[in-house]
Amino acid sequence: LKLQFLYFIVIPMPTHAMRSLSRVHTTSRRWYTFSDLPDVNHLNLKRIPVPNIEDTLQRYQDGARHFCEEGEWVQQQELVADFLKQAKSMSFQEKLIASEVEAEKKGKPHFHFEEHWDDMYLDMRCSCPINSNPYYVFENMHDGDQASSAARVTYSALQWWEQCKNGQLQTESNKAGPLCMGTFPYLIGTSRIPGTIRDVIESHPHETHIIAIFKGQFYKVEAVGKDVAELHQAFKAIMKDGETKEQGNVAILSATGRTKWAENRAKLISTSNQNEQSIKCIDKGIFTVSLDRYETEPSIETLCRSHLTGLFANNEKTASNRWWDKIGFTIDNNNNTGLVMEHAPADGAYWNSWLEGTLKFYEDTQKQSDQSDSKSASWQHLPITEDPAMIDDAQREFKLAADSVDLAVISKQHLSAKEIKSQGFSADAFFQVSAQVAYHNLYGHFAGTYESASMRNFWRGRTETIRSSQSTIPALVESLSSGSNKIVESLNEACAKQTQVTKNALQGNGIDRHLLSLSKLYEAASNQKKHPLFTSTPYAKSSTWLLSTSNVTSEWLRQFGFGAVSEKGLGLGYQTKVDKLTCTISSYEAGKSKKFEKELVSTMDKFLDLKKSA
Repeated sequence: LKLQFLYFIVIPMPTHAMRSLSRVHTTSRRWYTFSDLPDVNHLNLKRIPVPNIEDTLQRYQDGARHFCEEGEWVQQQELVADFLKQAKSMSFQEKLIASEVEAEKKGKPHFHFEEHWDDMYLDMRCSCPINSNPYYVFENMHDGDQASSAARVTYSALQWWEQCKNGQLQTESNKAGPLCMGTFPYLIGTSRIPGTIRDVIESHPHETHIIAIFKGQFYKVEAVGKDVAELHQAFKAIMKDGETKEQGNVAILSATGRTKWAENRAKLISTSNQNEQSIKCIDKGIFTVSLDRYETEPSIETLCRSHLTGLFANNEKTASNRWWDKIGFTIDNNNNTGLVMEHAPADGAYWNSWLEGTLKFYEDTQKQSDQSDSKSASWQHLPITEDPAMIDDAQREFKLAADSVDLAVISKQHLSAKEIKSQGFSADAFFQVSAQVAYHNLYGHFAGTYESASMRNFWRGRTETIRSSQSTIPALVESLSSGSNKIVESLNEACAKQTQVTKNALQGNGIDRHLLSLSKLYEAASNQKKHPLFTSTPYAKSSTWLLSTSNVTSEWLRQFGFGAVSEKGLGLGYQTKVDKLTCTISSYEAGKSKKFEKELVSTMDKFLDLKKSA
């Protein structure tokens, strides 16, 4: 079951905040205290603003008109006017501003919608994989054996982590200024613990072990302070030990709905002290390292599927080689590397900072030998007694969901950012506008669209929505269908408008977080009844993300993706790289992703050809 509203917040960081991101460096000077990072605003960043209520509602109307059927637009304007009147009579805006002033004095909440934000993640009852957890597949990094690759990645990630805890990371910045570090303590060392009604996030930043997973079996590895050679020995020994054991399947339980997983986890823990100790040791691990096996070199589409849903074949059972409640690396026997992220504690802007730093340390490991006469880093197997009936039920449930996912993968050099910018367009705006037109070409109606905007320039900021189905899209669609000679003019206007909508969101003037807070204030004052504006058809259409999109352009990232956030929608995880466009498309209808891939590429090609010939 999809929870549409959750996806106001789950998609990673866009390129707007990444393009000018300085590479993470470290300093020997301790200038912050790690434990204070979540609650002490070391950089004196501005808090996320409360936008002007009239501006928010006008921006909503600006993007909602083309979702109105005949006769609905007047009614929609009346609903907006009525909501504004009631909001003013009950001083909603003043209450939000006053709460912000008070919160700034107390230090909490960190932003005006934080409580609702946490609720949307932790109250979610659907499974984390597909519905919430995004993934990365990295560019090729290794040429050693699988254990050596695992050792180098583990060592490098922990080097950054130790620098972070020691107060030695330098400030990051982009063109808009310094970037918040307040979420760093929750990047790793956390685990999402399922509850029957609501989950909780446990944080164990000072633990010293990571969790290796091989053939569905779990291993504790004392990794902090160990060098590459010691870790290499440990991973080799773990894989040798794992070959003597049966395929483990207990991890598949963490892929099921949250209430069922909470109940099954409690049963596992009550079965034996050993089960309890093993599961709690997994919870406390800094991160996981999944050592995957494939019988043949996997295609990029297979790798994407393996990270989004896992695979279920007997000899490639990656669905049972993930602890879906934790952030974890994947490293396979072909030296492909990836990352699966549990999303509740953090977003792409923060993950990418960690990974930028990790890759810097990884480059240094190339100078280190993975061969040593020293002892292996200590490790131990974490046995968990499985319940076969419980496992069979979980595998049936999750495989049904996994089999419903349809994927397509794009990698096109001729649609590179360099090529698009040479025609005077923002690469991201061009992609977003093209996606709008491609969707309308296929389905004959407009798509409510989410693009993620990073809010890291604000204190404890995470993301805001860029509503890419904006007011200039209908004119562009009309000019194409009528064969108008103003297509290029309409395209230019659409891309310029998209850039402005994006800028508004990045500057804290998006509408969705503000509307969320305002609607919750109305419900609190109205016995939990929703204002008719928020139950109206145009609002539902414009806020149902038939296109959920995110741009995380990075030189080290090969592909990334996530599950589409509505049953009839598409998920587009893309990169506008200097030398190519990459995109992973997900949906829940056989052939739908490939169909959209074809139309999207065709639309982008057509627009570029028209621009060049204008």
